[in-house]
Amino acid sequence: MFKRGSFALNLVLAFVAVGLAGTLSFAFMMRRAGMAQFGVFFEMHHRGDLERELVDLHRRDGNWDDAAELFRRHGRRAGNGFQPALLGADGRVVVQGASFKVGDQVLPDQLRAAVPLIGKSGRVGWVLYPAGRAPVLGPDEERLIGVMRNALVGWAAGGTVVAIALGVVLATRLTRPVRALTEAARAVAAGKYESAVVVPGAGELGDLARSFNQMSASLARAQEQRRRLSADIAHDLRTPLSIILGHTEALTDGLLPPTASTFAVLHEEAQRLDRLIEDLRTLSHAESGSMQLVLSPVEPQALLQRTANAHLPQAIQRGVDLQVGSTAGLPVVRMDVDKISRVLDNLVDNALRHTPAGGRVLLGAEIHTSGVRFTVGDTGLGVAAADLAHIFERFYRGDGARGRGGSGLGLAIARSLVELHGGTIGADSVPGAGTTIHFNLPL
Repeated sequence: MFKRGSFALNLVLAFVAVGLAGTLSFAFMMRRAGMAQFGVFFEMHHRGDLERELVDLHRRDGNWDDAAELFRRHGRRAGNGFQPALLGADGRVVVQGASFKVGDQVLPDQLRAAVPLIGKSGRVGWVLYPAGRAPVLGPDEERLIGVMRNALVGWAAGGTVVAIALGVVLATRLTRPVRALTEAARAVAAGKYESAVVVPGAGELGDLARSFNQMSASLARAQEQRRRLSADIAHDLRTPLSIILGHTEALTDGLLPPTASTFAVLHEEAQRLDRLIEDLRTLSHAESGSMQLVLSPVEPQALLQRTANAHLPQAIQRGVDLQVGSTAGLPVVRMDVDKISRVLDNLVDNALRHTPAGGRVLLGAEIHTSGVRFTVGDTGLGVAAADLAHIFERFYRGDGARGRGGSGLGLAIARSLVELHGGTIGADSVPGAGTTIHFNLPL
């Protein structure tokens, strides 16, 4: 799991780096700011002790004879750098320090920086501390700071260990779904498109897992469709080829006479093959986006009427009433008229083939929220609800008769050409009452 360069190892190292950075930063600030504050605190403590003891000394002796010894004791305890000066009540130096010698008279301006010593009878002297001097720590304070420094080192080591432990735990937990996704991706790459992963919940990883499952499910469906497509193409090619091969062999062996009807059968099956190949080529170009559109303004009424006129002989032959509904007042639509004509031809041809004699096929158009909606409705057998969602798939064969006949690609081509125009296509059907195919084209 923790291979070199792996996400889990990088995550652990990130936790360690953050933990170390935080601990070292804290130690550095404690060293720079905290220790300085400790120094100030300790010196103020020494000053307070010195001032109290000086007041007590003067109260007891009434003079400063033993003050020098008191200063020496404090110097040993607070550090040699602790060297304040003691002034008498008259402002003269009694104990040298702070750059003053014994007997020096301190000026009034300089006395403002001194700390007065107040006894029972009033002010008995001043203590003048050196100006601008960094606090000096004594041996006791140095030992305390050393203990704290060692504690900081221990905290840093402990924080690093905790960071590593947390990094390992969190890296293991966070990378578990990533590892599962990796294994599933490898399975998909090996052709196991049904592979799925457990969704770890909300968040980015959950969204990623759901997207992966959707992708693998789509790939599995696409693979199944490819298998079905190959089988359907083989089936649809085999029938006319078998007829052609059978007739040509019979002609060669003299079992069939070379009559016009025999050659008519061969010609019809060859045309059937040609239509299937052309439909496959059209569908491939439309779905790949390589098909170019030549747009021009077209009146829906004229287009529907032209389509009805083209299929009128077929409708009369089948005994079906073919009509165009009223489409007055519709705006012109920019479309590739050849391709939308092919859509309408496929829909009308499909409707006529599945409408019994005495039935009706109605073409219409109307204003729709997304543009203009074209409809081709019939009074045929209808489509079962289970098949309705699949009728636009290539070579789909439902239980009813509607999926049979033609090349099996008409509705799939219609969907691709409509979507190429930025439109949508759908179907409504009532079994036993008829089917209506509708598609919308944007204005």
